[in-house]
Amino acid sequence: MPAVGILARNEEQREALKLVVEELGYEAVCALDASEALGLLSSRQLQLVLVAQTPEEKTAEGILSGIRREAPLLPVLVALSEHEAARALELMKAGVFEVIVPPWTSDRLGPCLSKAMRFKGTAIEAIRPADRPQAMVLAAIVFLV
Repeated sequence: MPAVGILARNEEQREALKLVVEELGYEAVCALDASEALGLLSSRQLQLVLVAQTPEEKTAEGILSGIRREAPLLPVLVALSEHEAARALELMKAGVFEVIVPPWTSDRLGPCLSKAMRFKGTAIEAIRPADRPQAMVLAAIVFLV
């Protein structure tokens, strides 16, 4: 069962998100602050981190750098307590995978969580350069004709 780390200072938000995450079939592991959430990265195999905050808080930005250091491809989702488009854009620019706005129901969180669970990062592949002698011979033949 995939584990989802939930970081929320507000107990009501934490319980609401935990209930929805467990309803969707994931294991919810809760943390109260950023240091506790970063501790979960080393002790548990988390598939993603879900941060609940108000638009005024900077919790997500604070934890992003630590997560990028420990697990660079771990998706971080932010659940804002209010609709705030400008703040959501700031979070996305900072590197958040997705921003979720209320109501936090299984119908709204389900697609976001499943998309984040499928995220594997960007694949990098080395491409062997073309052999130079063949390219030079081809160019010489074209100029002679």
